Amino acid sequence: VALPFVVPAATNVPDRAMAKSGNLSRTNTSVRLWEASATIPSWMKDYFAWHHDQLEKNLNQDNWLSHRYLIMRCLEHETCGGASDRLQSIPNMLRLASKSKRLLFIKWTRPARLEEFLVPPVGGMNWTVPAWLDARLDYRSPIQNKEAVISSSRRLVLVKDQTHDHGYHAYNKAARN
Repeated sequence: VALPFVVPAATNVPDRAMAKSGNLSRTNTSVRLWEASATIPSWMKDYFAWHHDQLEKNLNQDNWLSHRYLIMRCLEHETCGGASDRLQSIPNMLRLASKSKRLLFIKWTRPARLEEFLVPPVGGMNWTVPAWLDARLDYRSPIQNKEAVISSSRRLVLVKDQTHDHGYHAYNKAARN
């Protein structure tokens, strides 16, 4: 079962042009793909709805400092593994973002922007950093330990998940608690 998280960019050529320009607006208030799913956990559905509402109704250029962020990053100078290694940790990152009430975004520039080959589906979770916010964030901050995200008071927490299990054990352990 696919999460309402990504679709191949090649399936919708106009979206690729929007993604390249940094003007990727993928929200559609009338459709929420996660609502009809019988397999997505309720906490994840709640997070998707909260994330969507924050982007649609709350986050803007005037109040961005009042929000907290969890950004999965892989920048030009970093070694990050392949796309599969990076994407497999998304369920665990969603768990951390949900527990810490952070907006989860993905910022890749290596080997290319993630939006070059995957885009958020219409009605799905928009994980792209808005262009105006991207210009304001400092991605040079040290990468925080993943599990410390929940207790961190920092506004911006950057993570790069390079575990052998892609967060599988941490996710399952948290699901049991």
